Amino acid sequence: LLENIVIRIDYVNVQNKASVRELEPFAIYSNTNEEWVVIAFCRLRNEFRSFSLSRINKIFFTNQNFIPQNITFENFYKKYMLQN
Repeated sequence: LLENIVIRIDYVNVQNKASVRELEPFAIYSNTNEEWVVIAFCRLRNEFRSFSLSRINKIFFTNQNFIPQNITFENFYKKYMLQN
């Protein structure tokens, strides 16, 4: 998170569908279900997404750096979390 390194994950979603994602990590938090979640800008979907750490099968640190998105956690929460 602090070094702005792109990560690649092998991820399985709630429908049990596997995918590989390249992410620009933004924050880690514990949600209301008491599970840890990483918030990241997903390069595949070209938007912020939440990924449950328990659903990440593998994580790779790439040699790519990224410029952080211009967003605060409060703005992220209002834009992405309050929509649901």
